[in-house]
Amino acid sequence: MITSSQIARLEKLTELRDKGALTSEEFEQHKQAILAPPPPRAANTFNSTAIKKRLVGDVDLGEFETHLRWMTLPLQNYANFTGRSGRREYWMFTLGVAVIYAILFIMFESSLREDNAFTGMFSLGMAGLIAIGLFLPALAVQVRRLHDQDKPGWWVLLNLVPYLGAIIVLILMCLEGTDGPNRYGDDPNTI
Repeated sequence: MITSSQIARLEKLTELRDKGALTSEEFEQHKQAILAPPPPRAANTFNSTAIKKRLVGDVDLGEFETHLRWMTLPLQNYANFTGRSGRREYWMFTLGVAVIYAILFIMFESSLREDNAFTGMFSLGMAGLIAIGLFLPALAVQVRRLHDQDKPGWWVLLNLVPYLGAIIVLILMCLEGTDGPNRYGDDPNTI
């Protein structure tokens, strides 16, 4: 099955051929490369190229590191409100924030049971600092997510509408972005 991004790339390739920038042979080579299925994933074997993989027992940290990169990508674009972000970037960041808050909540809950005021105050203080520190990247990734759907970033203000606004924004964050480039930049799924 041909994806919409493959169709867009084929259209660009056809334009280049029509303008005379590509020969017929070059066009066919690039066309085959676009339509070729992705190569299968390599097995977990140690050879000269697999030395970079970090193994801990039978656990391959390659996938974990990939997920961790997606979780921290909005932090690398801390206050960047331009461009586009895909669903994976948004939801992995949201998952990472939820895990951090779950850990802090468990610390706070255990401090109430043990009557340990220091741990409770520490976890509340950390939650407050993390909330302040993550406000801008969370806002920026939401704006970029809206840009991915070719909607202006001002739609993030729907969050201020009680109850209904948060539900609308949640639905918007779940929707797929526009295929190919739009007025906010290139498709994040093809980069």
